[in-house]
Amino acid sequence: MDEKLIGGFMSGNIWRRGRPYYGFYLTTDRIIGVTGFFGGNLAQREWNSELEAALFSVRDEFVGSPLAKGTDLPAGLVTGHQLSKDDAIKAIELLEGKKDLELSREDVEELRIKKHKRGLKRFFGRWGKLTIRTAGDTYTIAIGREVTEGEVQRLKGMFTAFDKEKFVIEEK
Repeated sequence: MDEKLIGGFMSGNIWRRGRPYYGFYLTTDRIIGVTGFFGGNLAQREWNSELEAALFSVRDEFVGSPLAKGTDLPAGLVTGHQLSKDDAIKAIELLEGKKDLELSREDVEELRIKKHKRGLKRFFGRWGKLTIRTAGDTYTIAIGREVTEGEVQRLKGMFTAFDKEKFVIEEK
């Protein structure tokens, strides 16, 4: 089966290791993490194509692909900016060039979203965190306090679609 783009999400409310404007893109085979801060003023950034702008500009939008249809993903997951088959192939190529993190489906042991209800972490600006655990490493991505419930729902939907057996939601 050829790799297909499920969708992705980039937000100024998500960051990894001090890298602001982080995004996740999921394919049928892997998780690709990218940073959206490419230097300079983001509002005045010139993109090489509309597709590049759709993937990497910080618009807090879900980027979806109709190619996810036909896989056994939940109905209603694919919303927002729809990509043609050719654009989805180009999108995966663009992601290859910008990736900060890449994890194959087989390597991922657990995906966990943890919501901080109170305490210092919540006070200092974090809604919670996403933890991706593999056999060799654990990757932590912070989710900022300004994240909307809609953004959290989109993240949950994406990771459930990627692998619902490995996805856990924890509220403390």
